[in-house]
Amino acid sequence: MKPQPGQILARPKVGPIAGWHYGVALNENAVFHNTQEGGSHIAELSSFAAGQPVWAIDAPIRTQAEYVRLVENVRQVQGRPYDAFFFNCEDAASEVKHGIPHSPTREKWLLAGLSVIGLFLVANVLGEN
Repeated sequence: MKPQPGQILARPKVGPIAGWHYGVALNENAVFHNTQEGGSHIAELSSFAAGQPVWAIDAPIRTQAEYVRLVENVRQVQGRPYDAFFFNCEDAASEVKHGIPHSPTREKWLLAGLSVIGLFLVANVLGEN
C-alpha cells in the first residue's frame, strides 16, 4: 500500500484490547499518529503498521493549500501526550486532517456505558415496586 498525504489510515490494534489504531499519512512512508508510549508523533509507515495490515479509510488531500493546513495541524498537535478519554489516536488523526478532534469509538463506549447505567437504574426502580 502506498498511502497518499492526508489519508486517514487504520490498522488492527496490537495487544490485549481489540480495536483499531488510526493515523494520518503525510507521504508514502510517514504517518502522524498518537500512541500511549510515544504520544503524538511522526513515524515510518512500517512502525505505524506494527506488522499489521494498513488500510486507507478516506480520501487524500487534493490541493497544496490542504497540504499546508495538514502540516500546520501536525505542528500544533505533535508532542501532545496520549489520553484515552481526551486525546486518543482517533482524536489526533481527526485534528490533523480536519482541524477538530473527534473519536467515534469513545462516543460508542460512552453511549454503551450510559445505556448500562440506565438499565441498572430502571431495573432497580422496577425491583422496588
